[in-house]
Amino acid sequence: METQDGYKVGTIPGTNLIGVNQISMGVRANSDIINAGTQLWGLDSAPTVPSGAALYVPRNSSIIANVSKPNMLPSDAMEVFLTAQASVPITGSIWGLVLKYNCFEVHNLDEFTILNRRINSSNPAYVQFPVYNATDIAYFYTLDDGSSISVLSQLRTGLINVVAFADVGMSTGMGSILKHTEPWGYTGANSGLDQEEVFEMALWQTFWNVPGTTGNYINVQDPIPELEDQHDDPYNEFGANYTALIPTLSLGVPLMFLQLKQPDETNFLDFGDWGLGIGDWDPLLPIGNYSVDYTVLSNNYNWLELLFVAAQAEINPEDSAFNFLNYNSLIQTPQLQDAFIAAYQQYALQLMFYDTAGKPLENDNVTAAIPWTILQAGGGVPPILVVITMVIWAVGCAGLSLVYGFRKRWAETFDDEYLYYFCEKSDDEKWKLPKLEILKKV
Repeated sequence: METQDGYKVGTIPGTNLIGVNQISMGVRANSDIINAGTQLWGLDSAPTVPSGAALYVPRNSSIIANVSKPNMLPSDAMEVFLTAQASVPITGSIWGLVLKYNCFEVHNLDEFTILNRRINSSNPAYVQFPVYNATDIAYFYTLDDGSSISVLSQLRTGLINVVAFADVGMSTGMGSILKHTEPWGYTGANSGLDQEEVFEMALWQTFWNVPGTTGNYINVQDPIPELEDQHDDPYNEFGANYTALIPTLSLGVPLMFLQLKQPDETNFLDFGDWGLGIGDWDPLLPIGNYSVDYTVLSNNYNWLELLFVAAQAEINPEDSAFNFLNYNSLIQTPQLQDAFIAAYQQYALQLMFYDTAGKPLENDNVTAAIPWTILQAGGGVPPILVVITMVIWAVGCAGLSLVYGFRKRWAETFDDEYLYYFCEKSDDEKWKLPKLEILKKV
């Protein structure tokens, strides 16, 4: 066992906190929060909880939190309560966000719930390659159940040697978000705060290297068989590769904060599509087929470079330059999964803490903990503790031997004979009372 610095429950209510409350939640500009989260995500920043860095989880939760600082949001959160932070842990009643998110890989098309209904790129209804080649556009189309599929292209390589397509499915369709709320958000009594959102993403990617480039370039190791012939470019010797995943979560990119929740209510925050820089939307010009209604979201938004940084893909430093990164490997499915979760973590933190540094708010309903030294169970008993205990035992035995070991004994055991002689030889008269005369030697 060992000691460590910890805390005990405080006794004086009221302390200053960093973070938003139910009043200041909707004051900040939505675009500022999105941009801050996107920037940190694109820099591969750790999802660190600021200040006291305390996370709160239900009893018997599998998440082990608050054992050290800095503290980060977990990669798989079935339920985490994120609230404003003091410099130490707090107790009491406080408003905050209940975060629920998890993400798993997809290896077959039928594992999708939204993208399994995507328009095949070989279908004449699909936007054709020359259109993408002219401009990187992002658009969506709505399915029969109201969910939508956003299609992104990144054929203009920019500062990396990879080009890509992506399909992003969202259970609450983009059309519903854009048409039925002002300016953005969810419909319903709670404006989406009590809904679980499902995002699905399929990513096609390929190297687009300078002619004559040689090296060991790693393609996607575990592609989805049903998508193998999608976005195939016969003019690219590297071919088309893809990877996909499906995250199920209740926190994404914030688009609108329409309803504030009270401290005694459970808050499940759902927000819209991720990092697209949505601008004015208009029907897409006819592209040779009229069977599908497309809606343009944006164009010329470089999402691929941010995704590669967040996914921590392998860079070839020898072929890279100051203004150009040469990747040795495409994004693999586990890396895409990590990047997707990292986006939700960053947006969750910005949702609670953006633009709150240096602006503490006093809360009388919470009590700050008191620093305290606590005893922590280790992996076993330290050897020095065993030695000290044995020394104390040996000294105690020696002391008892010195005190009692050299006295005169009348018998080997404490029996009636011993008691008789003890009373007979005692100098204390009370042991020689008549009633003790019955103690006779047998």
